[in-house]
Parts: sequence; structure tokens; C-alpha cells
Amino acid sequence: MLVPRLAEMEGEGDSQHSSVPLRNVDLAHMQERVKTTDEKWQTTSTRYEAGPKGEGYARIYVSSSRPPINWEGFTAECKRPTLTEIESIFEKYALDPPQEDIPYYIGNLDILPGERLDPGPEITGNPDLKDLHVAYHHIGGPGSGNRTHGEDIKNFRSYNEVYFGPGYKLWLAIEKHHIAKFNAFVEANWRCCKCDQFVSHQSLLLAPSRLKKEGIDYIVAAVGRGEAFYTLPGQQHAIINFGHCAAHSINYVPPGEKIDFSKVTACTEDGIES
Repeated sequence: MLVPRLAEMEGEGDSQHSSVPLRNVDLAHMQERVKTTDEKWQTTSTRYEAGPKGEGYARIYVSSSRPPINWEGFTAECKRPTLTEIESIFEKYALDPPQEDIPYYIGNLDILPGERLDPGPEITGNPDLKDLHVAYHHIGGPGSGNRTHGEDIKNFRSYNEVYFGPGYKLWLAIEKHHIAKFNAFVEANWRCCKCDQFVSHQSLLLAPSRLKKEGIDYIVAAVGRGEAFYTLPGQQHAIINFGHCAAHSINYVPPGEKIDFSKVTACTEDGIES
């Protein structure tokens, strides 16, 4: 089962980036199941906003536009970027972000009915977490992405698996030993609220050069079809899509670990999402 295996990998300190069995999904299936008009999409496109010159960051926001999905892009070849190239891509988007809205469809739709991800009984047995009982799907093309964020509850982990497309989800995740240092850096440099999601609310995409300047360690990965990435508790991370790809994701906690809502500090902007 998925969640016990992920808990084992975390406990043994295994790589957060791993290979997984390929899903039997083709373009015809995706075009049949994915409709941009579906009201279940929580995100339909992303929009970048440049930060102040020389500060080493941009912002990524959810846009209200519904641009079409370029299905032809899902048949194009895409070469896996090296670790150095991944850093350069994050640097480019943080320092010189695109100006147009970019299609990025995210929502908990039932696109793979025969191959659903199981978030485990700690999630599915809790009616307050109904939105997390079904996997979220993330369908995007070049440059679509997600701001630096952690999961909605501190002990939640996330699992994100690319199941279709030639492209890659590029990850930049703060190293475990620098999570607290990174959070303190954000609090010191931006006007933050006091809720658990104060980093997420800033919608930041930080250039690797800025993180290096601050002495904050991070890891990067290019996750393609038949591969996955899992996050650690409280681990802030950002994503940029390189090429076209589709992924599904879940939040989870290890078997037997309790979800204590009394320890959650929320604000009016907060909600449960993946």
C-alpha cells in the first residue's frame, strides 16, 4: 500500500524522488476525461508578477482565466533537464517571469477511475477532510507552476506522481534542516500573518541565488512520467512545469499518526487544498 511504503521511505531517509510503475494512460483518455469547463477545477491558470528588481523573487498567483489545454504539446519530445538546468529555470522564472496567463488545471476530479491514489484511513476516515479523499490532478504546460508553500496542516505530507506527458515537474524544496530557517527568513522579509500558511500567502517564487545568499539549503528534482516526489512535514516547496505533463497528488500522514486540528492556526484566507 502506498502510504505505509511512503512512511517507511521517510523513516529510512530515502530519496524523496523515486520511480513508480507506469500508469496505462493515453492521449485519447485524457482528452475524453479532462474538460476545461468542469466546475470542479480549483485552478485553471497561473499568473506571474515580477518582484522588485534585485530582490530575487517573483510571485505566482491563481488567475481566473480558462485558457485551452494544448494537447499537441503532450505528444512533443522533452529532454530531462540536469540539476544545474533546473536551478537555471527557477532562476529565470523568478527574475524574468512570463507576462501572460499560463494554463494550469488543478482540482480533485476523477480522471483515473481505475487507478486512484489512496491517501490512507487517517485521511479518508475523517469527514472534515472530504476534499482530500480524492486525489488532486495537476495538468499544465511549460511555465505553469505553484508558489512556495507547505501543506495545510503541519504534519501532512504530500505525494505527487506524474502519470502522463513528456514533460517534467521541476521541484525546489527546502532541505529538512533549514525549514525553520527558511520560515524565519520569510517572516523577516515580508509582512506575514500569524497563521500556519503565512509562507503560502506570500505567493513567492524565490530564485536559487537568493536562497544561496541567505544560506538556505534546498534540493531540486525533475520528476517525469513514472516518477514521484514526496514532501516532509512542514517542508516548503515550489513547482514549475517543464514541458507538458499531468500528475495526481494526495496529502497523507503515516499510519497511526494523529491529525490534531487544535494545533492548527488559521486565518480567513486558509482552506484545504493540495
